[in-house]
Amino acid sequence: MSDDGAGVPDHEATPQRAKGIVLFVLTFAIFLAGFWIMAVGFDQQSGLIFGGGILASTLGVILPSILEP
Repeated sequence: MSDDGAGVPDHEATPQRAKGIVLFVLTFAIFLAGFWIMAVGFDQQSGLIFGGGILASTLGVILPSILEP
């Protein structure tokens, strides 16, 4: 049994934990890429690129809430 007290056997909890780790790494990368896109948009004085960076960062924050119930 697992130590989290949820009653989920370890062989079932391990893939779920791996999915959570992959989701975290993916969304964190999207979040950081959004900041990079905002910086590029600021340097090029392009509001469209800057807005795309804001949308990417927002997606990186909201996506885990959507995918994990």
